[in-house]
Amino acid sequence: MKTKFSPHEILIAGLDTKDGPSHPCYDGSSNREPPSETLARVMEKLGFVGTVVCKKFGKGDEQKIYCDDGRRRIRACRLAWDRAKTDADRVRLKVGISFVNTSDANLKAIKGALNEHRREISVKDRVTLAAELMEDGFVLREVADVFDVSKQAIGQWVDVLSLHPSIQQQVWDGDLSFTAALELKTLPLDDQKQAMDDAVKASEEKSKATGKPPKKPSASAVSKAKAGVVKKRGSSQAKSDSKPSSDSKPSSDSKPSSDSKPSSDSKPSSDSKPSNGPRLRGVKRGKRELIGIVAEAFKLKEVSRGFYDGVMWALGDKSDEDVGIWKALETWNKEPEGPKKGSTSTSKKPPAEKPKEDPITDADIPF
Repeated sequence: MKTKFSPHEILIAGLDTKDGPSHPCYDGSSNREPPSETLARVMEKLGFVGTVVCKKFGKGDEQKIYCDDGRRRIRACRLAWDRAKTDADRVRLKVGISFVNTSDANLKAIKGALNEHRREISVKDRVTLAAELMEDGFVLREVADVFDVSKQAIGQWVDVLSLHPSIQQQVWDGDLSFTAALELKTLPLDDQKQAMDDAVKASEEKSKATGKPPKKPSASAVSKAKAGVVKKRGSSQAKSDSKPSSDSKPSSDSKPSSDSKPSSDSKPSSDSKPSNGPRLRGVKRGKRELIGIVAEAFKLKEVSRGFYDGVMWALGDKSDEDVGIWKALETWNKEPEGPKKGSTSTSKKPPAEKPKEDPITDADIPF
């Protein structure tokens, strides 16, 4: 028995025929909607999706097949079918049919029940399905074809799943746009939640001031809250990092004299204390603060000119990599005379060691 048909072989009552509301397969609302171009493009990529419910009317050569459920897919499939260039493409677009043999009254009941209980896919389900397809081996372009959206959109969907659960829920509920939510993706989860709470609080305060209903946080409002959290976190981190550990006190023979003060440009922050060269290793500090500490240590002759130039070289070549800076510091502390011969560094070579150490000036500080 034939179960695959061209979409043009299946009739839609009232659209392909002159039947009216009295026909058990008639659905006026469906007929008034234009065929879905989006669904047609998906079928061109994947073939016909699922099966439709149909019933045969008439006998012999007069027998006709009417669709009872699946009109929207059949109409989209017709668009794809008419654009198909090869027989192979049309084979993929043939419609699978599930035939029912029941009374006209039951046919109307089936149509009504299927329409009434059809559930629209939620935003969360759509995003989760996209992520699962990618885990199953689909590439970004293929997943984008399934949902008929851009590859960038799929990337954003998947990125949302890495956000704090409370922020994800706001997106699923429609209280937050994808764009606004993804402003926070570079933050740790706890900071994401804090930034979003701050953005919501700011929106509520603005609502009280203006007397208007609060709006969902915009991308710019979330970005502003994010900047506030980053600034606050950075300030707290700087304070904790600048406190010397109990085992990092300077030795008695390296204690700075009372009349030695760093220059104004290289003065460390008020809550940080300079320590000698070897003990600088492993301590995270800001670049400006680090230069001030090393400059003072050099003035006090606690480190060599080679060590100081090494720090400047490290900061110049690896200004955005704290780890790289401290690795370079360790190297220069062991080899205080400067880079070895044959160094590939394009930075200025440190001057040769002189009998008397050159005094450091403001010109030596690159900030």
